[in-house]
Amino acid sequence: MRLAYFLGALMLVNQVLPVAAADKCDTGESLGANSVLAQKGNDVAQCAMGRAYETGAGVKLDLRRAAALYQSSANKGNVEAQYRLGLLLEKGGDKLPADPAFAVSMYQTAARYGQAGAQYRLGFALQYGTGIDKNAEQAVIWYRRAAEQGLAEAQNSLGLMYLSGTGVKRNYKQAAKYFKQAADQGYGWAQNNLAGLYELGWGTNTDLTLAKRYYSAAASKDNPAAKQNLERLDRIADAGTPMPSAMGDPAGPKKNSPIAADEVPMDFIPRN
Repeated sequence: MRLAYFLGALMLVNQVLPVAAADKCDTGESLGANSVLAQKGNDVAQCAMGRAYETGAGVKLDLRRAAALYQSSANKGNVEAQYRLGLLLEKGGDKLPADPAFAVSMYQTAARYGQAGAQYRLGFALQYGTGIDKNAEQAVIWYRRAAEQGLAEAQNSLGLMYLSGTGVKRNYKQAAKYFKQAADQGYGWAQNNLAGLYELGWGTNTDLTLAKRYYSAAASKDNPAAKQNLERLDRIADAGTPMPSAMGDPAGPKKNSPIAADEVPMDFIPRN
């Protein structure tokens, strides 16, 4: 049953359907009322109770019980429950075994109904081969769909795909565009990555003032890469090392670059 469901979802991976009506996880009712409604088969209440058991909010934390409630809600077409069940099963924990392949099947179903988080997680799974075969081109498709809905994590990941030329033709300007979208929402890794582009002049003019501004913004969120990049820029400034007007390729510094290999902005990487 599970395998057949998964294969059916896989065949429809690129088909996006109208958003389902029952896609929420909040009835607006109390925990007690949700418990009663869930027992009566209300999918939104089942999703709400699943979240309560997942987080231990008002009940004893029980991931197996959370998964069962999410599953009941998901079977009724609740897109939010499908997404949350996928998140839960992707990693498992607390006596709940991980099932990345089934998690992907949940992401696929929810993603086709426009759930942005599921679209992002599906893209991530496709990029890294978690529960499904790697497919960078498909990863770009789903990252883009989530990014178009304004999801900062997806915008950052799409920027990284353009930066590295993974699943799409390398395009530094597109990388800067998507990093900027995510950075302006306060996403720390995108702020670090955009700062790196401003520092090196990839896809934008070199601007050390903006580079420091975005590194500082990311560092204020305890982003470890941004903190190290700020320290590195301070060392360069103290030493009076000249900065380049641009660097051509993010694969690494050029042989005659004035920036040493260990001084190139670090961690242009996605964060799950």
